[in-house]
Amino acid sequence: MQEDRLFDIVDARILKEGSKTGIEVFAKLAGRCLNFNGRNRPTMREVTTELEAIQKSETTYNESLEQQKKVVSIQHSQVRIC
Repeated sequence: MQEDRLFDIVDARILKEGSKTGIEVFAKLAGRCLNFNGRNRPTMREVTTELEAIQKSETTYNESLEQQKKVVSIQHSQVRIC
């Protein structure tokens, strides 16, 4: 991405729901798909594999965030009890 402006142009909802790493990986993949030389573009199989890897990574990331929220919520409720 030129001038490191990726996060300036990505929709706020995407920034909220996805990890920065996942967004960067996706953007790099999209950039490779736009290569003028067709031989340098990824195959559909490569695109599918990379998208599946991003999806799996994002699912793990979101599950981790949910777990962290639960822990903070439990800790917060325990503080009020004391």
